[in-house]
Amino acid sequence: MEVNLTRWESLGADLNLAALRQDTRRLDHYPTDVVSPFPDGPGDHAEDRPPLKGSDVLLVILRRAFRRFGKGFAVGTLLQSMFTVSKLVLRRGRRDGRQIKRPFDALCLKEAFEFGSFVGTFLSVFEVGMLLSERDALCAADEADGDVCRSRLAIVLAGAAAGLSLLLAPASSRVPLSVFFGIRSLEVACHLLVRRGIIPEIPHADVLLMSLSSGQITWAWMFNRASLDPVFARFLDTCSARNRPVWDAYRGVLEGRIPLPDDVRRAVNADRFALGYDEFVDSQHTSCDLLHPRYKSCTWANIVEFVEGSCRSIPLYVPVYCLPLIFFRTRQLLAAPLQQALQTLLSIVRSSMFVGAYMALGWTGACLLRAIRMQTPKLTGLVTGLFAGCALFIEKPSRRIELALYTLSHALQSAAKNACWSARQRGLRLTVPGLDVLGFSLSSALLCYTYVFEPTALRRGYMSLMKWLIGSGSASLQASPGLQSPARRNS
Repeated sequence: MEVNLTRWESLGADLNLAALRQDTRRLDHYPTDVVSPFPDGPGDHAEDRPPLKGSDVLLVILRRAFRRFGKGFAVGTLLQSMFTVSKLVLRRGRRDGRQIKRPFDALCLKEAFEFGSFVGTFLSVFEVGMLLSERDALCAADEADGDVCRSRLAIVLAGAAAGLSLLLAPASSRVPLSVFFGIRSLEVACHLLVRRGIIPEIPHADVLLMSLSSGQITWAWMFNRASLDPVFARFLDTCSARNRPVWDAYRGVLEGRIPLPDDVRRAVNADRFALGYDEFVDSQHTSCDLLHPRYKSCTWANIVEFVEGSCRSIPLYVPVYCLPLIFFRTRQLLAAPLQQALQTLLSIVRSSMFVGAYMALGWTGACLLRAIRMQTPKLTGLVTGLFAGCALFIEKPSRRIELALYTLSHALQSAAKNACWSARQRGLRLTVPGLDVLGFSLSSALLCYTYVFEPTALRRGYMSLMKWLIGSGSASLQASPGLQSPARRNS
């Protein structure tokens, strides 16, 4: 029976290389003494080989951990450097008054080093945990003379210990990383609960989640902008093509501040003059006059908003789809260039239409509330988000849950900030030291457990990424009667 021991076989390759070097030196002195460096191969018997020392196994385990650290460090540093370069390119035309004197600060090398250390430490710690749990399982398999699975608790502890590596990540990235992986672990937990019949499966749950998350985001975008991530808020501003004076006036109308204050009205008129509009607002303008000044009809205005929003989003999605095609699917691109180009073009158009429909449906909800005279700040934010979330039906099913989880992460961060601010106003303090590290550790424990024992619960993209970074995660280890100890079997 074949033994499925990927990690110990790879460790055995290192030990075989060391044995080959030792046998080569021995053959130089004793040419007739031929010893094969490959155990259990032709002409070599396991019982004739000396037992493997524990120090040799420990040395090879440490060497394997250093290799994982090097791979993770390189990947993490490269990702952080690419992210930094992207920010510098986006800011090349912006003058914010800050001057960066040293190249070290300009390239954010400190953040890149810290992020690389975080990824490398995570991979090396989990690798050591997997090796130790595999060795224990193999020892049990030898004693039981059969198939034995890894300890579930050992894998959970290995994932949790690897999650503590978040302490090495840049301080500004800890909360986003914790929220990102927390949302992904929540998705995996829901998959597992549905598979076991604990919770029912909800049709189009991704669209429902998108709508509920968008309700929180649109409310925060309109009435509490400080609770949103600044980059995400600027992204919404770009997609909506409306400046802050319009939002200040719109918020005033929803809050019942009619007539509009003179300073707000002058700011809106100045914005309209800069955009080339002839009609200026007075103190009695309604919300629809502020949202779509070019068209009196709400229906026609939202149709135009859909078309213009889709066109504005095309430059955003061109690099999103073209860069992975060039760097990660080069073989498919060379094999079928026309087919890959057509698929990429359709994906760009579909995603751009999603953003355009997201904005148009949101404004449709706002206009509908004005028509039925139910405009309130909370209701407007909720209904606008519910309408906008329905645009997710345009996207292909494989991207729906990813977009819904991305929106949910921003919605949860916004809701958490609002809760903290409300608690501070009441004299309470909700700050928990190390909560981000604890949350990330729990999330990594669940994800690592799922990767080893429930791999089908992970999406294919995440599964491929984890397999490339971590390696094989097979949970079942087979042992055959008559085989030697695990260390000698794979040395």
